[in-house]
Amino acid sequence: KAKSDFDLYVSAAVRQARMAQDVSQSMLAFGIGVSDSFISQVESPKSPSKYNLNHINLIAKIWAVLLVSFFPKNRSDSAAMKPIKAAFLLLVLLGGHPAAARSETQHPGQTQQPAHYAEEQPRESGRPERLRP
Repeated sequence: KAKSDFDLYVSAAVRQARMAQDVSQSMLAFGIGVSDSFISQVESPKSPSKYNLNHINLIAKIWAVLLVSFFPKNRSDSAAMKPIKAAFLLLVLLGGHPAAARSETQHPGQTQQPAHYAEEQPRESGRPERLRP
């Protein structure tokens, strides 16, 4: 089955972001747990391979960007985007996306440390020690 215009847009947006950050296909593949050849196939318009929502969510988490930044901004696509926007909002509400952890004062590319890193326990020497995960 051929890729839809939406699939072509998403794969091109991810490729453009990947190249802008000087990330190789191998590095991206390792980061999201797929093969190098899968990334190559997704980036090829002739191949039917495409990213799924889990792939895009992982990429967004790794690069600390909004999930929707890889989706078309054209209003004519708004009907097709409703389920995706709903899924994104659910991810944010459940805390599954870096945007959920950002404070208003944080830079968009900066994520908040997990709570267990901020907590400190005193050691016998009197110096505080950070908790480990």
